[in-house]
Amino acid sequence: MARKKVPSIYKYGIEITKPFSKEMYDHNDKVSVIMRANILSAWIKLLEEFADFDMDTDWDIISDDSDIAKLQKAICYSGYGSGYTISNVDKEVRDELENMANYQLAENYPYIMKLGLVEDFGVGMIGYEDKEEILELRKKSVNENK
Repeated sequence: MARKKVPSIYKYGIEITKPFSKEMYDHNDKVSVIMRANILSAWIKLLEEFADFDMDTDWDIISDDSDIAKLQKAICYSGYGSGYTISNVDKEVRDELENMANYQLAENYPYIMKLGLVEDFGVGMIGYEDKEEILELRKKSVNENK
């Protein structure tokens, strides 16, 4: 029995394929630059709230409920406490953000948006859609090809 051909799925005019196509990687690399810039901008803005403190001040003065601690944990996945300075944590956050893989950005950026720390800029990564979004894109694709 012949298999039914599954219709191609497009997002932002790019076909979603497994494995990822060069076009998908290129798109995601461009989007990741914007995501990193937005996150870094939010980090710098939050750091400015501590301008009165010396950068060698212990990180544990910062409440775990503060926006800066939430953003730090979204980037580094773990918290810092006594023994780490604001400067240490700043360096760690910047290093993690710079080296963060695209799949991590695709996961973390929507969470950071939910926290209200970065804005939705209208374009996301391709290839990390959940099942519901894939089904919706497939339905749209079928309707456009009728």
